[in-house]
Amino acid sequence: MKKVLVVIASMLILMTSCKKNPEMVYEPSKFPTKKTELGVFKIPIKRQNNEIYVHVKINDAVSFDFAYDTGCSLPLSLSITEATQLAKSGALVVDDVVGAIETGLADGSLSKEAVVRIKQISLMDLDGKEHILNNIAAVVSPNEQAPILFGLPLMEALGSSFEISQNEDVIIFKE
Repeated sequence: MKKVLVVIASMLILMTSCKKNPEMVYEPSKFPTKKTELGVFKIPIKRQNNEIYVHVKINDAVSFDFAYDTGCSLPLSLSITEATQLAKSGALVVDDVVGAIETGLADGSLSKEAVVRIKQISLMDLDGKEHILNNIAAVVSPNEQAPILFGLPLMEALGSSFEISQNEDVIIFKE
């Protein structure tokens, strides 16, 4: 429990100090992703309330259904609720907290958010093959009700092109 509190405290401190500490500001170029598989593959999706969700496993420990958001320019966005769950499982540690960023929200307001490094995410395709991306940046919102988002940079990292098939409820990725 103490480790969880340390991780959360580290994120909160960074959120409040991102303007004062420019060397801790998130830079997307520091978080490369790498495709582990090429070719054509299909990732299943779920539809709920006019949103598309993809099932993602983080650091080979905890899985979440992320809302796919074409307007999300960040790789992943988590609420403090999911970050706490990752910390409790040991999938997120103090060393994974790398900085902070001020993000623009859909309503036009700004929010200070911690940036954490996710060592690995994986998605399972319809054939049972795991597709892995490494070294992913995720922002953590202090809002417990914030949606968890799977952003466009991850879709682009999985394939040079992709399309959503409404007939099959899948995202088709192509090399």
